[in-house]
Amino acid sequence: MSCVSASWAKYFWLLTIVAPAISNRLLTRRAA
Repeated sequence: MSCVSASWAKYFWLLTIVAPAISNRLLTRRAA
């Protein structure tokens, strides 16, 4: 059970890092 929650936490952490990067890239692309 702890292993599953750990993997979920890792994905959530990656999402918090990737989401802003993608949105920023989209915004810069739209501006350009």
